[in-house]
Amino acid sequence: MKLDIENRILIPFMLFTILPICFLAGVSYWNGHHLLMNEKKQSLEMTVQESLAFIDSMAKEMEQSDPVDETKEKVLEFFSTFNTRDIVILEDGMPLLNQPHLEIDALKSIRSNKTSGIYDGKDLLMVYDYYERWQWLLVTVVDKSNLLDNLIDIQKYILLISIMFLILSMQAIIFTAHSISKPIRSFAEFCKTIDFDNLDQKIDVHRSDEIGVLAKAFNAMIDQLNASAESLIEMKRYSEDILQNASVGILTTDALGHPITMNRAGTDILNKYDHNANILDALNQHIDKAVHSRKGLDTTISLSEVTNKTLYFDVSISLLQQKNDEFVGIICCFNDITKRRILENNIIRVNRLASVGQFAAGMAHEIRNPLTGLKTGIQYIRTQLPKSDITGIELTDDMVYEINRINNLVSELLDFSKPKHAFKEQVNLQLLLKKSLDILDDELRKKHVNLRILESDQEPIGIIDKDQIEQVFINIIKNAVNALDDYGNLTIQIKVLELYDPSWIKLSFIDTGHGIPPENFERIFDPFFTTKPKGIGLGLSVVNSLLIQNEGKMEIESKHQVGTTVHIYLPRYKGVSYEN
Repeated sequence: MKLDIENRILIPFMLFTILPICFLAGVSYWNGHHLLMNEKKQSLEMTVQESLAFIDSMAKEMEQSDPVDETKEKVLEFFSTFNTRDIVILEDGMPLLNQPHLEIDALKSIRSNKTSGIYDGKDLLMVYDYYERWQWLLVTVVDKSNLLDNLIDIQKYILLISIMFLILSMQAIIFTAHSISKPIRSFAEFCKTIDFDNLDQKIDVHRSDEIGVLAKAFNAMIDQLNASAESLIEMKRYSEDILQNASVGILTTDALGHPITMNRAGTDILNKYDHNANILDALNQHIDKAVHSRKGLDTTISLSEVTNKTLYFDVSISLLQQKNDEFVGIICCFNDITKRRILENNIIRVNRLASVGQFAAGMAHEIRNPLTGLKTGIQYIRTQLPKSDITGIELTDDMVYEINRINNLVSELLDFSKPKHAFKEQVNLQLLLKKSLDILDDELRKKHVNLRILESDQEPIGIIDKDQIEQVFINIIKNAVNALDDYGNLTIQIKVLELYDPSWIKLSFIDTGHGIPPENFERIFDPFFTTKPKGIGLGLSVVNSLLIQNEGKMEIESKHQVGTTVHIYLPRYKGVSYEN
């Protein structure tokens, strides 16, 4: 229970009043009980002594004239008519005279005694003495419950006075506590109603004591706060607007590196990427380093999503210090530069491709001319060999085969270095895809590929060069088949994306092959980079070049040992004639 000021004043006063009164009442009751018990013991002792004196006098007077037994009977007869005392006479532990209400078990503790004494039990008070001449034990008994009733009758007036005094004291305490707490409670209630956005309210207390002084000081403080609150609030809002509208993410921490605040841009970046990349963990690692070293830093971090897509972030960490140079926290600014870095990489790749293309074009012409002479000479030598020279014939055939393979590679180099101009027309991409699959039917059958095609509800008509896009499809499907084990899965999905500008036709090639290792993902578009023993590494470079010719684009997602997904975006025909 939460105590208010009145209860905090009232309860101690009530305790300090109740406890002494209860203590005095208890002492009075205990003292009365003690006096009553002492008085009763003295009364019982006197009764025992008087009874023994009477018995002794009777025994001496009647001993010469009557037998002892008759004398005892007369004494017992006398005591049986003696109703003003509870008297018990025992002989050899057996009662000769007993009160009707007194049970014999109550006398167990004293019936074998042959001395005088007092027994103060729970329910009974007994005084006893032994008459040796007749061997009698004379006992006087009183019931304590009757004594307590008498004591309450004696003490009831004292208790009544104590209760009346207690009630009057409580009323006085309640009145005093209320008069003290009322102005304080009014002051507290006013403080609860204060609106710090509007400090025009003032407390209305007119007193000459300390509470009145406090009220005046409080009203003066409100005037001072009201004078500066508006400018402070405006400055605070202005600072918050700057922080929230900054284009970079800003994260602040305490001196231990625990996050305190983050602006809107930072939250957007984390919500956008952090389901796949642990951006916050990477930032915390750099923040921990700055906390321990007490030094700021500027760096760029790269993170890989589960699809092997690399994210890039500029990170700048500064120390947050007060005027006395006390370190109180960290300011971490981070910005997503993934698009910029991809653009830079694309520019580098284009420049590299241009250089490689020029080199490849020159090399291709220089290589093709001597190859033609070699091939002609080998074919002539083969015609001059006897049919019995099987080894020579096989050797010349192998040489012609290898020359043809070199010639094909040279042709690829020429296609790469000088791609043909795209002749764009309206093409049904669904039919073009099936034609490409028919060409690769033998390769699909050899590996028992489980092929599934998810066709679009709408007719996917694109504006493309069908020969170039057919080559794109063949290269991508070949790569997927090479990555698959026997009985692997290849899913091709076609979608028409109408809500985008420009409108696209999206083809997704999803395989369950080996995937691309993270360390190779950034190099897959580099010319002459390959992990195949017999490849030259121009496949994806050629595909990318052909897509650029057709105003398309490509995205690749891959997870090592799980699979790869290649997304192809091609421009869609919207029913408007197209001029090549």
